[in-house]
Amino acid sequence: MAAQVQALEAVGRYAAGLPVAVRAADEASRTAHRPTEAEALSWLGRLQQKNGDPKAAAATLRDAALVAQASGHDEVAAQAWTLLVFVSGSMLGKPDDALSWARHAESAMERLGGPQAEYLRARLDHDVGIVIARQGKLDDAAAHYRRAQSVYERTLGPSHVQVAAVLTDLGVLLEQQGRYEDSAACNRRAVEIAEQRLGPDHPNTALALNNLGAVDFRRGRYAEAFGAFRRALSIREKVLGPSHPQLASTLNNLANSLARQGKYPQALEHCQRAVAIVEKAGLALPAAGEALTTAGDVAEKLGRHAEAAAYQERSLAALARALGSTHPDLAFPLTGLGSAYLGWGKPFRALAPLERALALREGPDGDASDLAGTRFHLARALWGTRGGRARALRLAEQARDTFVGAGSSRQEEAREVAAWLASVARPRRPSR
Repeated sequence: MAAQVQALEAVGRYAAGLPVAVRAADEASRTAHRPTEAEALSWLGRLQQKNGDPKAAAATLRDAALVAQASGHDEVAAQAWTLLVFVSGSMLGKPDDALSWARHAESAMERLGGPQAEYLRARLDHDVGIVIARQGKLDDAAAHYRRAQSVYERTLGPSHVQVAAVLTDLGVLLEQQGRYEDSAACNRRAVEIAEQRLGPDHPNTALALNNLGAVDFRRGRYAEAFGAFRRALSIREKVLGPSHPQLASTLNNLANSLARQGKYPQALEHCQRAVAIVEKAGLALPAAGEALTTAGDVAEKLGRHAEAAAYQERSLAALARALGSTHPDLAFPLTGLGSAYLGWGKPFRALAPLERALALREGPDGDASDLAGTRFHLARALWGTRGGRARALRLAEQARDTFVGAGSSRQEEAREVAAWLASVARPRRPSR
């Protein structure tokens, strides 16, 4: 039965594998052989995680780790603690717990020793990288990813699925740093490996496609991005089902693509579906905040400013729970909230969230175009309050210059800022 569980997991049939894993764990508990029980629990926790149930996975993996530890099965203990790092830090939004589990994993690996411990340390490096990347520690996370990649390539080969997995996460990080060409290269390689080793309809292939679409979107390649997102969604719906949490990020990305095309009602439908999926799962995921932010942005485009502000408030609360109150990603709903208040005719209320967003985005790792967007909204708010107009003009000019320098992908924003600056410019007095 254990072999059946592993086979179903390997081909991405997580829903089919879960009941088999439940039966295997139940049978193992009756054998009175603790190492076998630990292995079965570890696989059950893995399948629960793959099926989008992190709360159940966390409880099962803790049991697996403790049983393995008590019976001297250090390999399974290390595996369970390591996966618990990912579940706690990435899916449940509990980075402190995750880093605590990482110390337990390191202890088990130290006892284990040998080549297997080296591989498991790479897995731990990978998962710790995911956790600290969500905390905004991008350079440290990149170092963890690179160490994991080096071990994977040396011990498993350059085309192993674990190489694709770490490249996918490294690609996300590079996108966050604005290194779009490097990010696209990582994601293209991840897609190639996943398609070659796992097949075109595997969930890992969908993940790599989703992330490749995200960086194409950032580079202004909207048609390519839309195609990658649609294919990723099709795979995930087919393999995982229509309400699996992994669909949320792809639905959100598709919503952004539709909004870019001016198809706001369809975009809002995708956002609302993403929000419903994540909230039904009860997850403290950044994906919940991201979907709510996009819903707010789209609602504003439809002129529904009060609704937009409500979405952004919910997004801000979700992201703060998942990432902490000072994470740079909170600038997205803060900027959206300020923009919603501006559209609603409440510039004074827009000032506080926009000033906070600006402070978060002025760090060294911030995206220049995102910063420009916040500067422009804050300029409009300052102008609308009739206070600080000189600063408003400076902020708007900075935003315009950034958008112009970004090239074709930001032409629309550059034109919008230039038009606003022209509209507020005072006519010159005639010379005497």
